[in-house]
Amino acid sequence: TLRRAEAGPIAPGKMPVVLAGGWGGVWLHEAVGHLLEADVFFGDHGLRASDNRAEFTAPPGVTVVDDATLAGGRGSFRGDDEGTPAARTVLIEDGEWRSLLTDRHSAAHLGLPCTGNARRQDYRFPPLPRMTNLLLLPGPAAPEDFIADVRDGLFVRTIGQGLVRPDRDVYAFEVLEGYRIEKGNCTAPVTGVWLEGKMSEALASVAGVGNDFSLEGARGWCKKAGQMVPVSVGLPTVLLRAMQVTASPPLTRPA
Repeated sequence: TLRRAEAGPIAPGKMPVVLAGGWGGVWLHEAVGHLLEADVFFGDHGLRASDNRAEFTAPPGVTVVDDATLAGGRGSFRGDDEGTPAARTVLIEDGEWRSLLTDRHSAAHLGLPCTGNARRQDYRFPPLPRMTNLLLLPGPAAPEDFIADVRDGLFVRTIGQGLVRPDRDVYAFEVLEGYRIEKGNCTAPVTGVWLEGKMSEALASVAGVGNDFSLEGARGWCKKAGQMVPVSVGLPTVLLRAMQVTASPPLTRPA
């Protein structure tokens, strides 16, 4: 239930977060998806020293796929920008790492299969490994149970911009519509809130996956290395064990 109250600030700190499905997939895109793009580990755009695959483990029940064949997806295509046929790539299966997103170059460099994720904005740019339609598949839980189980936390219905710094192992996103959770009920709306966390801990922080999967296919652009490409995100309601609440964009602060 939601009690009417005036919007107000929220004290910085760590707390459980219930993230609504659909456009809540911005969290999945920023915190998880970019870390699974193979070129983050090498080359001109390499931002991390090694592909430590232990970072990609998640609790049982968490399955993440990138599906360029998805009907109606903004990131769907018949073939990528190197001519590789579109595919559905399982990245995390029931909590276990299965694949990175690769183009031909990164696949050869890392000794992995080519997943057909070479994308570029247009002919002026080189293709890079990019997400298409990133999906976290539904689980068994009723989403209302997540809120009922939280004593003090935050329910996030709408996300704004997302930011990511793989070299600093940090992601963040702006909360456009959020509500305090107090004793199992949504209460006052909150304002001026950003959420941040470590990319390497994002998957491990998932404490519950809802059964209400929703695809956001009407909007979504991803910027990487100066290139913009259309993407979709899909997510059920998820419960994240603890996220850092801040009052300013954290990635603008000094390292």
